[in-house]
Amino acid sequence: MPKQLKELKDYTDLIGRRLHVMIDRPMGTAHPRFPQTTYPLNYGFVPEIFAGDGYEVDAYIVGETTPVEACTGKCLAVVERLDDDENKLIVSTGPTELAADKLYGFVRFQEDYFDTRIHIS
Repeated sequence: MPKQLKELKDYTDLIGRRLHVMIDRPMGTAHPRFPQTTYPLNYGFVPEIFAGDGYEVDAYIVGETTPVEACTGKCLAVVERLDDDENKLIVSTGPTELAADKLYGFVRFQEDYFDTRIHIS
């Protein structure tokens, strides 16, 4: 179970902000390297905000019930990967406040493979 962090240097200034996300892995599609993993939610990136891997920061989308190409929502949390070089965002087009354990439930299909912590405001 993830722990809520009190301090995180990367991306915490984005929590609470509305962000536009381009979806490159729509809900229901297979992971490109691990085809046995299907995305239960839309997953994409925030243009022009870069992650530790040099690519635009990835974002999980909660609140959508169908595949979408893009969306705008409120950043609810940062998913900190302690054993990887990039953090992720959780952006919601629906509920604007969710507990860390609830948020982890949305992303665990992928984050269970990492040492993950969820940071919320």
